[in-house]
Amino acid sequence: MQVCKICIAQFGFRLDDKSKTFETDEELYEHMENVHGIPVKREGETKEQTEARCARKGIVADRKLCQCVDCRILRGEYPSLYITEVQGIN
Repeated sequence: MQVCKICIAQFGFRLDDKSKTFETDEELYEHMENVHGIPVKREGETKEQTEARCARKGIVADRKLCQCVDCRILRGEYPSLYITEVQGIN
């Protein structure tokens, strides 16, 4: 079983919450791309193939341009207090 560490850091985790757990790596990769907008290079895939696949899904591979909450946190666009709470550090 795989878990989404980003979802757990943002929203916490309960044992009965199946929306953050995945049976296969592929399910986790799809979640990372579709929910968080993070491109995931698959085994046997070139960087160009990954970029092309993500472009078809509308995923911006450049973290400097992406406007999702995750990228904005990584760029430091939110106050440190908010980042601390999102990461679950109190």
